[in-house]
Amino acid sequence: MSYFIYPFAIIGFVSVTFVAIGLWLDISDFDNTQGGYEAPFEGVTGDRVD
Repeated sequence: MSYFIYPFAIIGFVSVTFVAIGLWLDISDFDNTQGGYEAPFEGVTGDRVD
């Protein structure tokens, strides 16, 4: 492998790592409410939509 390729491989690896970390953080923070389907919901602000 040429030394010309190494910086691109590093950039690709770092990019894939950051995307994977961002996706994991997004999925883990998807629904942070607690409780059931009955009011009052915990951790929710705003008007209720029926």
